[in-house]
Amino acid sequence: MSSAQDPSIIQYVPSPGLGYELGIMFGFIALMIICQYAFHLWFKAHMRKEERLEREKVAELKAKGYLAHDQRIELGGSTA
Repeated sequence: MSSAQDPSIIQYVPSPGLGYELGIMFGFIALMIICQYAFHLWFKAHMRKEERLEREKVAELKAKGYLAHDQRIELGGSTA
């Protein structure tokens, strides 16, 4: 039995062409850029929501008297 007829040997399959390979490569790069931009938009929206919630939490603590009204609490955890 020759190697060409042996089903256990994997035969070489050439690629369809350079255009196909470049299409796959640039398609993946474009998809990656689109996904990064979508994550950027989601992250900005999420951070805006978190900042709003933090401001509401600080205002509530000030209203309850747990924070002095002259004390400044900035986002990021530093106090002045």
